[in-house]
Amino acid sequence: MKRKIFCCVVLFFILFNFLYADEWKLSYKTDIPIIISAFGLDLSADSYKRTIDGLSEDQIKELDKNEIFVLDRFAADLYDLKLKKASDYTVYTNFLIPIGTSLLIDKENFISDMIIYGETMYLQAGIAKWCKFLTKRNRPYTYNDQADSSRQDNRDARFSFVSMHTTTAFSAAVFGSYLYQERGGQYPTLFWIANLSLAAATGILRVASGNHFPTDIICGAIIGSAFGYLIPALHKVKDSKVSFNFTGNSIFLSMKI
Repeated sequence: MKRKIFCCVVLFFILFNFLYADEWKLSYKTDIPIIISAFGLDLSADSYKRTIDGLSEDQIKELDKNEIFVLDRFAADLYDLKLKKASDYTVYTNFLIPIGTSLLIDKENFISDMIIYGETMYLQAGIAKWCKFLTKRNRPYTYNDQADSSRQDNRDARFSFVSMHTTTAFSAAVFGSYLYQERGGQYPTLFWIANLSLAAATGILRVASGNHFPTDIICGAIIGSAFGYLIPALHKVKDSKVSFNFTGNSIFLSMKI
């Protein structure tokens, strides 16, 4: 029982310290492993991609919409290249927002912010690529007779899960909103709502254009949001108002006032 109580106390103060972290700071211990991991994931994913072939004409003819997960099935009837183009614009906008936010509200930390942002984008992209290349899920338009045959038999037609547009949009949206909130932006709630709404619009457009299934978008949003928050959180400098240490059977607490 004492051991469980002690573990709970330790966990509490670890979380408490985390909540009082104020600034983002680069460090070799944090950044080198992230950069190496991101580089390794991206390089290995691109190498593995070359081993994947596109669908043959016979394989395309054998595709059956009824075999698609019921909640995703409707996406196979959607196809619109204009909406696909629109999704490119929305994701680019999401991508640029953190850059503008850092420039406008905290120029002094712009370089370090952008390094952390680059790590976030690079790492989430590597994860998204491996999801695509390992699952080899056919895109919705491969089931659609309205789609161009040149797109259906292209290797990219097999990379539906997850949506990289969506992972990128949500990574950028969460990162930018988190940055704005941490640096004392005046309207953080509105900023979060606007950023996440734009990212959601990217996901919706990817489904409406016939490029992705809803589950591709949902999982992409989760992955992107996780990296958009966790990578900058790993760089937070902890300045806790409460500290603790222990000797033997005693625990000593101290608090800054």
